[in-house]
Amino acid sequence: MKRKILILLNPGDCNDKEHYCAGVYKDRDNYINFFKSNKGGAWEDDEIIVRDRVNYCTVKSDLQLLDKMDYSMVIFSGHGYTDVNRKTVLELSPQDECYAEVLIHPKRTVILDCCRKIYYPETLERKATLDSLLLTENMSLVTHYEARMIYEREIARSDKSPIILYSCDLDECSNDISSRGGLYSRSLIEVGCQWNGPGTLSVVNAHYKAIDAFNQERYEQHPQISKPRLLHSSYYPFALDLT
Repeated sequence: MKRKILILLNPGDCNDKEHYCAGVYKDRDNYINFFKSNKGGAWEDDEIIVRDRVNYCTVKSDLQLLDKMDYSMVIFSGHGYTDVNRKTVLELSPQDECYAEVLIHPKRTVILDCCRKIYYPETLERKATLDSLLLTENMSLVTHYEARMIYEREIARSDKSPIILYSCDLDECSNDISSRGGLYSRSLIEVGCQWNGPGTLSVVNAHYKAIDAFNQERYEQHPQISKPRLLHSSYYPFALDLT
């Protein structure tokens, strides 16, 4: 099976300390470590593309490659907002932006950890709050090859519709801590690392469990999801039960 993950990062301008979000690099490391683990599907290094403050032309080229895959994921961690047309905009770099909808494709999961505050030309509010991360490493006797086979079997039996996970609701900010990463990404990865079944944890259930995890911390952030209304089919896998 051919699969790829594209991780897009934009912490902002390092000279603008008020808005710079160094936590996106913790998100990068945490996502890579999780997905390379057996529990996360045993992805290989050459299946993961990381772009930092990239231009849209490069992203477009990367997406053309991902479109050819049997399954792909796109993860964005960084600055974003909602425009006056109520569309989510991703700030790829200080010079480039794109609509989140360009990332959507069948056979793909999209995770967006960014603000969705509504931007009006005269005002722009971007403020990150702090939280802590405890990432638990799980050990397993399942081999790297076996984990890949299990993960790909779950992908093959899943409905081939796009799923988009938003870290916050429309007109909200996405919280970040410089040393630990985004609140939503932290919770999502923690849920995946701690998953011990029964069965495979889907990206949809991982999203809902992540919400439960950080709702206890009472942040004004309400993650949303766009998914097909399935009754008998399965959603894409997020974490494997290796117990």
